[in-house]
Amino acid sequence: MEAVKELLPQAEHWQYARHIVSNFSKKFLGAQFVNKFWSACNAITEQSFKEIMKDIELMSPEASNYLIKKDPRTWSRAYYQVGICFSSVENGGCESFNAVIVEARKKPIITMLEELRMYMMNKLFTAKLNGWSSDVSPEIRLRLNELNLNKRFWEVLPTGLTDFETKPGSEAYEVDLDNRTCSCRMWQLNGYGCVHYVAAISYLNKDVEKYVDPYFCRAMYLKAYQYKICPMNGSKM
Repeated sequence: MEAVKELLPQAEHWQYARHIVSNFSKKFLGAQFVNKFWSACNAITEQSFKEIMKDIELMSPEASNYLIKKDPRTWSRAYYQVGICFSSVENGGCESFNAVIVEARKKPIITMLEELRMYMMNKLFTAKLNGWSSDVSPEIRLRLNELNLNKRFWEVLPTGLTDFETKPGSEAYEVDLDNRTCSCRMWQLNGYGCVHYVAAISYLNKDVEKYVDPYFCRAMYLKAYQYKICPMNGSKM
């Protein structure tokens, strides 16, 4: 942790939420504690995070203190920097890769590295063949489709040409299409939006995909996978 702070002073250092909840659930038994932790972990705004922490404090002041000492800035989305197009609280990519290389890790170093090289070489090749039906990542399109299904529950009130208030009742959020922001913070966090902005875009009959961050577009994908792992001769060579 200290090395990350020294070498990457501008980078956020997050903790793996599943490790925290694993230790937390051993000290404070009951599904109610685990559920509240995940609610606090996935809270998008500081206000909602504090409300959840109050509920935990009512259940157990010790549990609340335990989580506060873990520094919420490193495990709750409410304190993540905006504009990074990443809102996950877990490191699923690392875990998936780790699961793939379980057998290779048991082998001698040269054999292990050779198996990793061949796996990654093939993985990069298949990634380049990934078919896109539009300029936006297929996975992001699926998420936008889910948001489109839920937009019907939100009323859109225009306050300007590009400013809107979205609400399903007493709850309300401000959407600014020019600055690509929503007061719920999700759009700024994940880069592809929230149900509030989708409702506002649909109100104007505009294409939701046009407002997706370039991180999730074809040009960025091709740039990320432009490199290759070169083939090698066998040991006889």
